[in-house]
Amino acid sequence: MPIAVVFYYLYVHAADQYSSETAFSVHKEEASSAVSSLLGGLSNFSGGTSDADVLYQYIQSHGLVKKVNDDLNLRERFSVHQETDPVFGLEKDASNEDLLDFWQRMVTIRLETASGIITVETRSFAPEDSHAINTAILAHSSELIERLSRISQEDTIRSAKEELDTATERLKEARIQISTFRKTSRIIDPNADVQGQMGVLNELEQKLADALIELDLLADVTTASDPRVLQAERKVKAIRNRINEERTAVVSQDPTGTARNNLYATLGTYEAMLVDQEFAEQAYVATLANYDTAAAEARRKSRYLVAHVEPSFPQTAEYPQRAIIGLVLSVFILLSWVLLLLVGYSLRDRR
Repeated sequence: MPIAVVFYYLYVHAADQYSSETAFSVHKEEASSAVSSLLGGLSNFSGGTSDADVLYQYIQSHGLVKKVNDDLNLRERFSVHQETDPVFGLEKDASNEDLLDFWQRMVTIRLETASGIITVETRSFAPEDSHAINTAILAHSSELIERLSRISQEDTIRSAKEELDTATERLKEARIQISTFRKTSRIIDPNADVQGQMGVLNELEQKLADALIELDLLADVTTASDPRVLQAERKVKAIRNRINEERTAVVSQDPTGTARNNLYATLGTYEAMLVDQEFAEQAYVATLANYDTAAAEARRKSRYLVAHVEPSFPQTAEYPQRAIIGLVLSVFILLSWVLLLLVGYSLRDRR
């Protein structure tokens, strides 16, 4: 009798269920090697978790069920036969937790780890409902992938922008230091000052050599008391004094006693500032290129969901599998009946 009741319920009261199937995967647009090196591996935004694993969890979550319920009113669609089929139907006033449990019964997900392909089979009590639910799952899954991709791109741009701001501030500071140095030292370019100073010294050295030659020639043809010799000696002395003054000016303070000090030390400080500025300029150019590349990559859709099997529109009810369910329950009932008989006979024998 219990077996007859089971088959009666399955073939008389159990409502037909229609199955719609779809399969999809996440495709990625990989950047070139140069772009990848600049972006620091943008294509692996999910770290150790693959997109397929994320979708697998998402399709079974409260969040997706709520979105699909808002779109299609799942409680109404799943409870349409609840009065005549309370076993396979959902109560009309089911809670969110009950709706999630029923969703996990009606939506079967298979994930191929190696290929990342996700297959979703959705069952409901009407063909159009199964197709509509599968279409909604596909649409919301695509939205999730696009949102995750957008977040990854925004993080990459934000990181590149922070690096660019840092490089810009460093370059500004380097240029301000050089500008301040020029104001305090009243020297535009110490290199030019040193070159000019050395040019003056070279010219004086040449004039000193000419004066010494002229003095030697006069010493050969006249006496030491000759006015021309005295004039030549005064000229040599004047040139030497000027050379000493110019050399002293290079390694001492200027007449006002302000910030010039040792010209060669000033030159060393200035060249160190130039090196800092050159490094800051190179860093700025590199970070600017990085930012431009990140912004260009963000305008691309680097990952997207592709459905290679579109949601099918069922025509024949495949569920519930009445014969299989009936046979399984029949075996269980028979085993239970045999067990009860054995217990009964055992108790009777003890009496």
